[in-house]
Amino acid sequence: MLAVSWVYWLVFAFYGYLIVGFLVGLWLVFIGVHRFDRQMQSATWRTRLLLLPGAAALWVFLLYKWFKTPPHET
Repeated sequence: MLAVSWVYWLVFAFYGYLIVGFLVGLWLVFIGVHRFDRQMQSATWRTRLLLLPGAAALWVFLLYKWFKTPPHET
């Protein structure tokens, strides 16, 4: 019974990571990426949509980079 509980929480944590990653990835790809990549301003929505799975998987590292990068002057 203990092994089932452990697996349940592992799956729960995995899906939680994916949901949070998808939401943060959406925000990063469409709004937040301009802070550390100026050339993304000219990217189309299709290009951003292609980058969404990677941003959702690596959202922790991208969010860390977003916080460490000072905002640039436009």
